[in-house]
Amino acid sequence: MVKKTATKKNGGSNRPRFSMISFMLFAILVLIGNTPLWFFPDAIIPFQKFMANIVGGLISASSLQVVQNGVYITLKNSQWIMTPECTALSAMIVFVAFVMVYPSSIKSKGIAVMVGIPFVIIANILRLFTLAWATELFEKYAHLAHDYVWQVAFLILIAVMWLVWIEMVVKRESKTAVST
Repeated sequence: MVKKTATKKNGGSNRPRFSMISFMLFAILVLIGNTPLWFFPDAIIPFQKFMANIVGGLISASSLQVVQNGVYITLKNSQWIMTPECTALSAMIVFVAFVMVYPSSIKSKGIAVMVGIPFVIIANILRLFTLAWATELFEKYAHLAHDYVWQVAFLILIAVMWLVWIEMVVKRESKTAVST
């Protein structure tokens, strides 16, 4: 079910919209989702190590020199610490909050989470892998790729994933429900 704007006497819109309550709910979900990251950072160290193992293994398989130890990845030109931010957990939390706030069925929300979270993890692994190569090939500019290019790319990725989910799952489900 999609919320509609009230039709005004002067010809208001009937398009779906988010209300202030939806925005506040989104903000609350993001805060709740990030709380463990802020107050219990040790709880996610196993996930940080998991991501570091995968990324370190892929980098090694691509013939770059790498040493991975726990959450540390040492390349020829730099050393990384797989921080909670490097795991893309915050991006996953934002995506899930977007999905939970958008008016749709539990089934649609489940599809989004089951497909979206692995997709974000894979995209993040690709991000870290390309950053390793950027560090190797363009050491002077690698920080720009990390600090700007990939930050913007991840914001766009989350927004596009959400919009694609709405178009391919939510709208399709509503069309099916209307036709039956």
